[in-house]
Amino acid sequence: MLRGRGAPVVRDVLADPGPHERLMTVREVAARLGVCTALVYKLCQRNELLALRIGGALRFHRETVASFVARPSGDCPPKNWTA
Repeated sequence: MLRGRGAPVVRDVLADPGPHERLMTVREVAARLGVCTALVYKLCQRNELLALRIGGALRFHRETVASFVARPSGDCPPKNWTA
């Protein structure tokens, strides 16, 4: 009797378990906020902008970024701002 080698072959594709959310990268968030990526990292460090760490990289829920943009804080200087 011969047995197959390697990984099993999936013949039936399972139904989609539900809506999938695409997370934003640091670059995408920086572009959305109009700031440099370094400021996005600083905002995360200060816990002003919540992020997920996936495989060493920061990722952001779109709702989190939208609520950050909507809040009246003034903590986010423009991209060309220098200290």
